[in-house]
Amino acid sequence: HRLIRRQRQMCIRDRAWEALEKAEAAVETIPFEFYVNQASYFINEYPIQDVRPWLERAVEKAPPEAPVLTIIGEMATSMGAVEIAHEYLERAIEARQSSGQAHLLLGLLAAREDDLRTASKHWRKAERIARHEQDRELSERVEFARFLFTAPPDLVSRLLREPFGPDF
Repeated sequence: HRLIRRQRQMCIRDRAWEALEKAEAAVETIPFEFYVNQASYFINEYPIQDVRPWLERAVEKAPPEAPVLTIIGEMATSMGAVEIAHEYLERAIEARQSSGQAHLLLGLLAAREDDLRTASKHWRKAERIARHEQDRELSERVEFARFLFTAPPDLVSRLLREPFGPDF
């Protein structure tokens, strides 16, 4: 059963890549987001080596000002692909692409793994970047993340059960 599934996956992957190559030959520009979206379809169903070409093509096609490494890290974080998320978020920090957001997400990943010490380290770095760049939104997201992972669990669940008022 597993062998049949893997062969089916390889066939789908190969057909998708063939279609991509035809599209790239026919169209002048395909936005890098397209490759990220394709990777998101494959990320939980296929081995990393099958997903990586889509991600690297996104990096290759992204304009220099686009924070593609952080975008990939965000996508991988939201999809639960921890290994890919770590890799691309670390690369984002090295490349100085939205490094505040990358530190925020690395903190979330660490907190999910019950490593609050590492999470706090990343959140402190994100806060420093937010202050330096005067990024209030990032600062608020860091505060919210810290609250979610450090507040007593009964408080968070009680707050989430309460209806939100009209001013929310």
